[in-house]
Amino acid sequence: MRRLVVREVGVGGIVAAVVFTLLACVALSPNAAQADVLGHAQGVGFRKVWDIDTATGGVTIPPQFASCPLVFPPNIVGNFENNPGFISALAFKDDVLYGIEFGGTTAPVYLYKFDTPDCAAGTRVGGPVGFAELEGLVYVPPSNGDGEGFFYSADWDPSGPAHNAQLIRIDPTTGIGTAVGDHFLRNLRVEGMTYNPSDDLIYAVTSGFGGPGDSRASELVTIDYTNASASVIGPTGVAPFVLKSLEFDTTRDGSPLMAGETTLHELNPATGASLGSIAGGWEGMLWALALPVAGGSCPDTDEDGICDDGDASGIAGDAPCVGGATENCDDNCVSVSNALQEDVDSDGVGDVCDNCTQVFNPRFGTLSAADRATHQTATGGQHDGDADGTGNKCDAKITAAGQFVGGTDLFELIASFNKPVAGVDCGTLGNRRCDVMDLDGLGQFIGGGDLSTSFGQFNLEPGPNCGADCDAVSLGCEGPACP
Repeated sequence: MRRLVVREVGVGGIVAAVVFTLLACVALSPNAAQADVLGHAQGVGFRKVWDIDTATGGVTIPPQFASCPLVFPPNIVGNFENNPGFISALAFKDDVLYGIEFGGTTAPVYLYKFDTPDCAAGTRVGGPVGFAELEGLVYVPPSNGDGEGFFYSADWDPSGPAHNAQLIRIDPTTGIGTAVGDHFLRNLRVEGMTYNPSDDLIYAVTSGFGGPGDSRASELVTIDYTNASASVIGPTGVAPFVLKSLEFDTTRDGSPLMAGETTLHELNPATGASLGSIAGGWEGMLWALALPVAGGSCPDTDEDGICDDGDASGIAGDAPCVGGATENCDDNCVSVSNALQEDVDSDGVGDVCDNCTQVFNPRFGTLSAADRATHQTATGGQHDGDADGTGNKCDAKITAAGQFVGGTDLFELIASFNKPVAGVDCGTLGNRRCDVMDLDGLGQFIGGGDLSTSFGQFNLEPGPNCGADCDAVSLGCEGPACP
């Protein structure tokens, strides 16, 4: 079964979450057992989680939520800054459910991650977001463009003669938001949001604020998430302030665009008009709709949207993403988030974890057995004989003398000529590890290729590597030279 998750707010501020049951089974998180329902509930006096049939409006309460206490989960209520704070929108990143907090005040709000199977408890994601009056939440998965791999929400700025919406980009790792472009949609408040990959746009429903000189009805709009430019498709025909949520139901024929209030409306994506509504067995207002990504879960250690084993070969890292690819390939930096998989030297190691970012030096797994055997010390799976976080191919600095590669380094290398890479008798004094001199990463003896590499780096600093935090410890060091 696939699920469309909905958040419900009842009369008098009573809040609950609702889950639409669709057609494909999805796990609550990549590391959790599969659950019958995804979502979280909160409220004053009660909370409920629903399985809802979107075609008929029929609802059931899943067994694992039937005995949940009729109060906030303890690890959520204690974290709310706003009073009363509540989750105003839900969205899935892959198959993990997230929510955004709203309190109607200027107090800080947070992104929440609901990855605990017991009663859908949640935890904060870093933050605060940095904006107070957020509604709507949508995740744009990484592909090959700017602004992808982030959540988006909409802030509402009540200052000045016009009350304007502002698109906010939220980092799923830090929970911190940044404004995209300028204010848009004068005197409109964005409510529900969803992403349509076919045209690479965010769709949103709005409520007309009716500010000075401008009273507008609820409308369906599209938003370019790269620059926050918005286009109005048309009025929904539903009263202002009513529609609160939006989602394409891709599990049904035609992928109808569903908008939630006390009933479910199907909207025409070409005109914005409501094509009719379905009354269901839930109680109160449907504040958020959220549909998991199809296809089940995959391990994603750094939560950047790129699967550790993206080609599903059973071996993570055997087919790393290169050339800007982000699909059907393995995350090229499993432990460091890099949604766009940038890899300047195309060696299959992403720039954010590459110990030589501008020189081709793949991880050992892609080398021949003979060459791999000579590489006794590695950082991040790449040759690094002195374990300093800068790979041998861009580190001809053999001695500690000076900042740049110079004559003393060259003399150490020449004294090691034709000695086995696996030896420990290299250098002018015969007491250095020979694998430090193996600059080209080829062959089992120090030779001409290593000398040529040294000449190419003469009078230069080692590197560049993956940055200030790129050292043996952060990359992961293996071998006898590790600190």
